[in-house]
Amino acid sequence: MKNSMMKKVLPCLLAGALVLSFTACSSGTEEDKGETKKEETKTEDTKEGNTDDLTFALAVPTLDNPYFVQVQQGFEDKCKELGVKTIVNGSDYDSAQQFSQFENYVSAGAQAILVCPVDAVSLEDAVDQVHEAGGKVMGIAQGVSNADANNILDDYAYGVNNGEQAAKWINTYLKDEAKVKVCLITLDHVEQVKLRGDGMEDTIKEKCPNAEIVYRQKAETMEEAMNVAETALQANPDIKVIACVNDQHALGAWQAVQNLGLNTDDFYIGGGDYTDEAIEAMKDPKCAIRQTTDIQPYQSAQECAQRMYDMVVNGEKGTETLLTLQPHWQEAYKDLENE
Repeated sequence: MKNSMMKKVLPCLLAGALVLSFTACSSGTEEDKGETKKEETKTEDTKEGNTDDLTFALAVPTLDNPYFVQVQQGFEDKCKELGVKTIVNGSDYDSAQQFSQFENYVSAGAQAILVCPVDAVSLEDAVDQVHEAGGKVMGIAQGVSNADANNILDDYAYGVNNGEQAAKWINTYLKDEAKVKVCLITLDHVEQVKLRGDGMEDTIKEKCPNAEIVYRQKAETMEEAMNVAETALQANPDIKVIACVNDQHALGAWQAVQNLGLNTDDFYIGGGDYTDEAIEAMKDPKCAIRQTTDIQPYQSAQECAQRMYDMVVNGEKGTETLLTLQPHWQEAYKDLENE
């Protein structure tokens, strides 16, 4: 989405809001020059560590997902430690709303923006215009090609990882079944994250000859994931495996399994993102969520906030890094229920 009206409005907002933060006037009357001197002093103070006027923003697709809640916590905690004010918003997976949020952040005087893009391509214009005004942009989880830095996932590799965990379960506990029906809950409406669902599907098909993907559907919220799982299970009550692209979906699927009374010892629900809510659920030995994958939501957000600070205050160059993937199985947690 390259909206011409946004192109016309955003540069004005960016230039007006950030000019005092990033530039100093070099001409004008004696009175103007006095104001210039004050601005130059203010800029030097920032370089020396005075962050009273620094504001960083965080833009994520939703704040209903436990992963993004932990990202928000890590981001805000690190910014507080650095003395930086914060602005945080979700966008209900609406790319136009996220674009508008960039306008609002710049209008509010944010010097740097951390974003998990809903649509990375449509956000490129906004990033360019932030740069024109001297601001910084960093991507988290999913990157933006023209951002100053990115701390991102290889989404297809993440899907392969999730598919491998589901395949381990199938090949251990369901290997004697002639046909193992599988449901996938994805984020196929988000172009970059669609790759995660593709990685899951490709890997399960490759590693499990007896597996059949009978249902693949996107969901944005835990409630939607529950509804997707219920629909799939009502049509195919013999489904034994629900592989999900994140913990939010896994928690919704687990609720659906309980609602329909279909839980068995060999039922598998797999998640990802290593959220507190999923780990708490997995402590119950009756829970069918067997696995989640740690991608360090809290820690990675703290690292991003620090890198943004270093770029804005210390002039450091941004880089692109990949988040690591570390699977965690229920066996490590379910015995902790009564501790």
